[in-house]
Amino acid sequence: MKINKKQKILFTIGMVILVFLCWLTRVLAGLLNQAKATVERRDMQIQKLNGYYCLLEHWLNMKNKGQMIEKYFEKNKYKQIAVYGMGKVGCLLCSELNKGSSVKVLYGIDRKMGDEQYTTDKKKIADNVVSVDAVVVAIVGNISNIRDELKKKYDCPVVSIEDIVYSL
Repeated sequence: MKINKKQKILFTIGMVILVFLCWLTRVLAGLLNQAKATVERRDMQIQKLNGYYCLLEHWLNMKNKGQMIEKYFEKNKYKQIAVYGMGKVGCLLCSELNKGSSVKVLYGIDRKMGDEQYTTDKKKIADNVVSVDAVVVAIVGNISNIRDELKKKYDCPVVSIEDIVYSL
């Protein structure tokens, strides 16, 4: 069978279109994967923010009912604590406890430090340990890795802010 010039041109055009469509499919698949990853990251951020919102709402409701957070520490005989997580919640906890409470926040612990006004001493997790009655993890969500890391360094209870607030 003899192939004429017109058939060769049509075959070449068909191959170019096929290669282009394969390339376009790869580009679109890559864009869809990026979009999926972005949506998943946003979903995780929304869940995290919702966790913080619910925690702070409960904390404020309990405070308005006269159930102060320092009662948890007094009940458990925690007089001197450290706070891990010096973001907004950790700083709010320090501020709350430093307002005439019998519980003293000796220092804050974080990989990166947050607001300067709430604690007098700050440490990174790798710094030397100063003995405390408890370490409060002021991060919402799955804290098992942080808890495990802190338990290796501290010989005291490591409690989450969620457990404290939701016990009020």
